[in-house]
Amino acid sequence: MTFQFRKNLLDEMHIVTFQDKPEAVCTDEQIVKAMTMNENLKQMYGFTFKPADLFRIAAADASEEVFSSISDMIPEIKAKPMYPDFPSQVMAMEEAQYRMHQLMHYFSTYGLEDIYGVTVSKGWLPQMEETEKTKEDEHLLDNTVLEAVNEKEVYSFAYKRILSKRERMTIPENEIVKECLLHLTPEEMTSVNIRFKENLIPVFSTCMDTLHADARIDAIHALCQHTGDVFKCAKAYLNKNKWHLKTSQKRAIVKILESYPVSDFENNLIPSREKREEILLVLQYTDYNMYAKSIPHKELVRQLREGSLRSWQAHFQQALLKSPQEAVTIASQRPGEMLRKAAWMFRNGVSKTDIQKPLEEHADKLSTQTLVSVCRKFSDYASFDETVSVKEKVAMFDVFMHVLGKNLASKDTVLKGKKVFIEEGNFDFSHSVIETNDKSQEGGYVRSGLAYRIPEEVHTVRFFTYWNDESRIDIDLHAFGEDTDGKPIHIGWNTDYKDADKGIAMSGDITHSNAAEFIDINLNKATGKVKYINLQIHSYTGVPFNKIETVLTGMMAVSKAGTKTDVKLYTPANCFYHHELKDSTNRMAYGYIDIDQRILVFIGKPAADTLQKTIPLFTLHTYIHTLIEAQKASIVTTKEDADYIIRLDKAENDKEISLLDENYFMDA
Repeated sequence: MTFQFRKNLLDEMHIVTFQDKPEAVCTDEQIVKAMTMNENLKQMYGFTFKPADLFRIAAADASEEVFSSISDMIPEIKAKPMYPDFPSQVMAMEEAQYRMHQLMHYFSTYGLEDIYGVTVSKGWLPQMEETEKTKEDEHLLDNTVLEAVNEKEVYSFAYKRILSKRERMTIPENEIVKECLLHLTPEEMTSVNIRFKENLIPVFSTCMDTLHADARIDAIHALCQHTGDVFKCAKAYLNKNKWHLKTSQKRAIVKILESYPVSDFENNLIPSREKREEILLVLQYTDYNMYAKSIPHKELVRQLREGSLRSWQAHFQQALLKSPQEAVTIASQRPGEMLRKAAWMFRNGVSKTDIQKPLEEHADKLSTQTLVSVCRKFSDYASFDETVSVKEKVAMFDVFMHVLGKNLASKDTVLKGKKVFIEEGNFDFSHSVIETNDKSQEGGYVRSGLAYRIPEEVHTVRFFTYWNDESRIDIDLHAFGEDTDGKPIHIGWNTDYKDADKGIAMSGDITHSNAAEFIDINLNKATGKVKYINLQIHSYTGVPFNKIETVLTGMMAVSKAGTKTDVKLYTPANCFYHHELKDSTNRMAYGYIDIDQRILVFIGKPAADTLQKTIPLFTLHTYIHTLIEAQKASIVTTKEDADYIIRLDKAENDKEISLLDENYFMDA
């Protein structure tokens, strides 16, 4: 089991592996060791195990190994900022001194490189007084619950949990699945109904590369629900192999395509005009005509190439031009397509009622994930979209909410008719957005769009980064915002370095590798003066984050003690979240802070300086209450009165349900 695999499990799924021994007898000494290990995890890293898992670790006498494994995976900031007694030194510094340091540092890297044409590995830094930082900051955040999984079962366990979700994998999830596939049997690979089609691609590729003859055909046929899935995966597989396959691989793909009925082949051969060219390329580079044996299948391919085969989309569009009612009749035969084209139909004269009725009739067949996605999109009236009017958004949001209610009512969940307590914990459901396929590809257990409540004990939020590479890399942090008078705020290398009145400061701009930068937002000073802050990270040298050896970044809570010079600048236990960036962008909007609401949101997406967070009407709060109402459950005000407790993070007992691990009940 590789180190990176274990680290991805911890960061992405909050899973830790160990060698379970179910039959072992647990001694008092082992229990004490496990409890001591757990207390150390809480204090040092903010982690804890639920009692049942802690007992299993104790019984396996694995406490030392588990603690050591977790410690090895905790990222470190291995360099000091330009001003090591940050933020006190920056706040006390005159601008003239700061700018002189800045100019000298830039000249020692970019300037010397331009003049002499040589690469400079490290630039000049000011000699500043430095206080030894040995004091630990106060523990400010609730502990994060970890899940212990037997290392013999973790490949199958992680594979099933990730791929059973109807949403695109993040970059770390993709890495986890690829590692799992190296250790699974064909039966284990095909045991999961992979409901998001792009997630089929790595599994398809593994089957093509590792299986042969009928075993390969059977496995891929079991994975792909129809020929449309095969075409999508075959295109990706061809691209991976630079559009050159072995004869056996071409034969296999053609045989798989012909293993589906002719009607299925026809329906997926030309789903749209846009997809036609992609499918023709797949047919060309697999030498379809040479290896095909089914005459009806070959005839359909001939019609496709000649242009006489019409897509369902073309048929639907023609019907809409003739009669809205005829278009509704055709669209209702494919509820999923009708859902995706509902707004377009409304724009072209189909009434709201005529759209809603067939969708409600087929609500149980629709994807909950897609419904959640469109509810959020059409409830965001503030966002600018020139193709969709506010009137259209209002009408479609009402339709989609009714259909979502019907869809959730059709689900057979444990909540049906039960008493439910909603445990928001560290989060604010009314400010949390459920992001599905538009979520950050950086991943992390707590996905983008979810809003953290910043505890009252937290006086400063610290945006940090540490980077390193063999080459000289320049990473920059920026804080963009707006004050209560509507005036812009910008703290960064090319603008203000601090705003003492509003309590925002940066630690200096370092332009070489093996360096760290911080931006502090003092909430005590910012409250009442600042509306919001968008925090961004840029790779100034232009190298994408995924091409840099290390780019660690995150958001951290700091108490009053954190402003003193003898306190450590980085405390893993106080991190709201962190990421070792893997996206191919070089400019990312990383986080958003609503100052008055004391809300922190992870964004993790490429963005422009003007990005501003808006909260649509459809939030996690809306979804949870819609789910509870649809399931004819009731909300209670105490945990003791509840049959089930809904929470975002890990469940600690059988009474609790983790919305993150259960993927918000989507398609349950």
